Amino acid sequence: MQGILANMDEAYLSKSKTVVNEIGSSHSSTAREREKPLHVFIFGVFGFILQIFFSVGIAASQDILEETYVPTPVLLISASLPFFVITSVLPYFLLQVPQKALLAPVVFLSIVGVLLYALVEHVIIRILGVVVTSTGVAIGEVTFVSLSALYTDSAMSAYAAGTGVGFITGPLYYAGKLVT
Repeated sequence: MQGILANMDEAYLSKSKTVVNEIGSSHSSTAREREKPLHVFIFGVFGFILQIFFSVGIAASQDILEETYVPTPVLLISASLPFFVITSVLPYFLLQVPQKALLAPVVFLSIVGVLLYALVEHVIIRILGVVVTSTGVAIGEVTFVSLSALYTDSAMSAYAAGTGVGFITGPLYYAGKLVT
């Protein structure tokens, strides 16, 4: 995993070597030579994991707010607002932050957020868990979408496929856990 992150940082720092082709899109001159199938796979896996965290929180919204008078839209806004703000603001500061520094909070915030809304009984802390998870997912989405510009189109395609599968798998898994 450390080697993959080092390769991502190396690709990130070599952005000055981009070449603009005839249709105006920029690709790294050596992206096709350096890109390995493992990188494409990692993009898909991270897209899958991030979307599962987010979609399970949304699917479990009524259970998170069970036996409270808090309406469900409060939880949906708690999930959407941090995502909107971070994906709107973070791209402006992305070039000043190393990619490794962005990946650590993604993992930490996603895990802590899920643990908060899954294990804590107090409803305000559960809603805070949804906010924390949404924050981690938003940072992850901005990070991986920006990193996909340094690889071929297959990296972005893998990330998009991973998020799609995660968006379907998360609620199905949660519904299956409720039945059993």
